Order: sequence, then structure tokens, then C-alpha cells
Amino acid sequence: MHERVVAIPTPDGQMETFITHPEEDGPFPAVVLYIDFWGVREELFDIARRVGTVGYYCMVPDLYYRQGRVRHAWYNEDGKMISAHRLDPESRRQALVPLERLSNDGVDGPRTASKVPKW
Repeated sequence: MHERVVAIPTPDGQMETFITHPEEDGPFPAVVLYIDFWGVREELFDIARRVGTVGYYCMVPDLYYRQGRVRHAWYNEDGKMISAHRLDPESRRQALVPLERLSNDGVDGPRTASKVPKW
């Protein structure tokens, strides 16, 4: 598998995007894996890798990029990510702020797919 993080230029700045795909020559059908409210994290990269292993060019764009580098992850004592319902009120508020600031225009803004780097 090939993988890397690229900065895709947009009118609002650089959007970090994790990209993975098989080592063989393409072209490969594209899959965009959207973040959930937690944002970009290793668990989503693992899902993208699994999608890539069956022949897809998989991208995980950071839709929070206009808000800076938002990274949330709270883990239990077993190292597993915990549900938002188990967070204390302040941690839950911190996790939800980026989601509340996200708008339809912020997700579906200018089309930048033509600027995705080719391998």
C-alpha cells in the first residue's frame, strides 16, 4: 500500500488529506471517507487502509481544516476510544465545538478534487 498526507490547496487554506491506495498501477476507483465529529484520527486511517487493500484510492479529508488542526481522542484504560456519552461535560463540550462550527458550505465548499496530487 502507498500512503501519505497531502495538503490540498483551497481558497480557505491547505486541507490535510490522508491518501492510500494499492501499489499496483491504477487507475483506482476513488472513495472519500468523511470524518465523524471526532475529526481526523488513526482509526479512520486504518479504515481507509482496509478500503485501499481491495483496490480503491481512498482519501480522508480533514473537514475541520478551517478551524486549525483539530484532533480529539479520549481513550479508556484499555486504550479504546470512548463514547462521547462517557465524557465529562467539559470534554464533551470541547469535542462538539468544531462540529457546531461546521457548516454545509464548510463541507461542500469549492471543488478541489482536480488538485489532488497524482502518484
